[in-house]
Amino acid sequence: MAGAYPTFQRARELGDEFKGVNEHGKIQITDASRFPQKVQALNAALGSEGFLADLAYITGIPELRYDPSLAGGGIHVTGPRGRLMCTWTSTTRVAEAVPAAQPAAVPEPHVARGLGRRRQGSGTRASRAASSASPR
Repeated sequence: MAGAYPTFQRARELGDEFKGVNEHGKIQITDASRFPQKVQALNAALGSEGFLADLAYITGIPELRYDPSLAGGGIHVTGPRGRLMCTWTSTTRVAEAVPAAQPAAVPEPHVARGLGRRRQGSGTRASRAASSASPR
């Protein structure tokens, strides 16, 4: 799969380049139709209702949804001398800002429901729950 990802030069042709100090030299591709074929297949599999139902069952987080806009996601490529610096400027820790997910009654895999599509923004319920569950 790693070999299917575009080179920095090819990603530059397909995506958007960031110029900010904290993301210098980073390219992001969020249009899944521009992904290489193998990456398109992986994206489709990870966004499928079956996979999301299984993931909801495993994690106990109901109604996981695929974000077709891939906001904050997609393919990220950082080229030579590029950098991605993440900084946290809030005085509130993630665990305090985002309440831990309350595990719901976990449905049997064949009766998982409510898996329509909706836009999630830059973070998903699963990633927020995982962040809040991490020991600090």
